Amino acid sequence: MGKAGNREKGSKSERGRLPRFRVWLTVSGFGCASEAASLERALNKIEGIQDVTANPLRDKLAVEVDSLARIEAVLSVLERRRYSVDTDVRVTTWLGGGPERLTTVRNQLLGYAGVTYCRVARPTGRFEFGIALGTGRESTLREICTWLCEEASAAVASGDRNEE
Repeated sequence: MGKAGNREKGSKSERGRLPRFRVWLTVSGFGCASEAASLERALNKIEGIQDVTANPLRDKLAVEVDSLARIEAVLSVLERRRYSVDTDVRVTTWLGGGPERLTTVRNQLLGYAGVTYCRVARPTGRFEFGIALGTGRESTLREICTWLCEEASAAVASGDRNEE
C-alpha cells in the first residue's frame, strides 16, 4: 500500500534537489492486516508523507518523507493509537558527490547526538544511518534534515547528481 503514485512528477524531490528520507520504525501492537491498512491511510494524510508501508507480521513501518521532521507527526499518530515504538530508527537517503565529500558528510553525520551508526555506498551516494530517539528527538531530526538538505543543495550547485 502507499501513495507513491500521488507524488508530483517534477517536484523538487523527484528532480533530486532535496533528499527524500526512507525511515524504518519497529512498531508493536498491530492486531491484523486491516489495522495496518487503517494506520497506513491515517499516516498518508500527513503532509510530506510520500509513501507508507506497514508490515504487521514483522512489526515494521516504513515511511518515505520529504523531511525527517515529519517523523514527529508519524510518532504522534502512533502514540495516539497506543502503538509501542522502538527508539532505534533506521533512515536511508541519497546525496550526490565524490567519495571524499561523501566520507566527510558521513563523518559529520556521526557527530550528531543520537546518530548510532552511518554507512555510505559511495558509487550511488546512498546513506543509511540509525538514530536513537529520546528526549529532544524533534530538534535532532530537524537539525539532521536541515543539514542534509543543505548538503544536497550544495551537491546540486556543484553539478553532482543525486542518484537512486
